[in-house]
Amino acid sequence: MTPRSATARKLTEIPDGIVRGADCSPNCAECPFSTKDGKPTKPVPGEGPEKPAWIVLGEGPGRTEIMLGRPFVGPSGQLFERVLAANQVERENIWVTNSTLCIPMGRKKTDTELVKAREACRPRLEAELARFPGIPILALGGVATNALLGDEFKISQIASSLQDVDVDGSGERPI
Repeated sequence: MTPRSATARKLTEIPDGIVRGADCSPNCAECPFSTKDGKPTKPVPGEGPEKPAWIVLGEGPGRTEIMLGRPFVGPSGQLFERVLAANQVERENIWVTNSTLCIPMGRKKTDTELVKAREACRPRLEAELARFPGIPILALGGVATNALLGDEFKISQIASSLQDVDVDGSGERPI
């Protein structure tokens, strides 16, 4: 039990120099995952340095992220950490966030719910990205890409390519 709880403690500790993003969108009440009174359900805000070299955008928090309240710390986050290490990149230089901050655990989510959640969270995402004008964004997968570029873009058509897009009104940046 000690190694597991020590790991959990390490994952919940926010390193020095790391700040957190907003934990709610102005549109939380429109999200299918919000509570009955329109509040977010266990949001997992983005985090990283004040001046990141990159922004990494995922789909939404997983079970471990929801339990620990930090993005990219579950199985996908561990893979992410290995990829960073293999490329000699330190996580402390990257802002990590998700297209939606809340995803309920324990039940299947419909595509319609996921799209509505992404739309409700968009103002929060735009405000979060606007904090870092010009910083390149790495979108991980189709959901994250569609959160930035819209549903008309298919990941299979633009994968491994660089798009210069103004996603938040702060000017074009590479995605």
